[in-house]
Amino acid sequence: MGQGPSSGIISGLMADTNFNPEEIDRLRKRFMKLDQDRSGEIDKQEFLSIPGVSSNPLAARLMDVFDIDGNGKIDFQEFITGLSAFSGKSSTEEKLRFAFKIYDIDRDGFIGNGELFIVMKMMVGNNLKD
Repeated sequence: MGQGPSSGIISGLMADTNFNPEEIDRLRKRFMKLDQDRSGEIDKQEFLSIPGVSSNPLAARLMDVFDIDGNGKIDFQEFITGLSAFSGKSSTEEKLRFAFKIYDIDRDGFIGNGELFIVMKMMVGNNLKD
């Protein structure tokens, strides 16, 4: 990850996200700063070091949604794909899909009552009663 991604990788990222080559390069540099152990992946501790994330009650869910392959770490492609939903160029549908993934804990394409309760409890803590 020391060098920038190849032009083929950048083209693929541009096709899959809402970012142009300059934005991808800036995000790559940011990713490298967050990847404190230089493993090429961001683990939970590194993810929680992102300003504003550690204080977010949904931080664990954000990590899970970004971690597409479910290995507990976020690689650069997962990082940029996750951030794409927050881009000003993303569609309402992309934003809604991301929000849906926050609630769809088991990734089955449905939001069950239990999942809804879990996420709501994350947001309001003990103020939500069974």
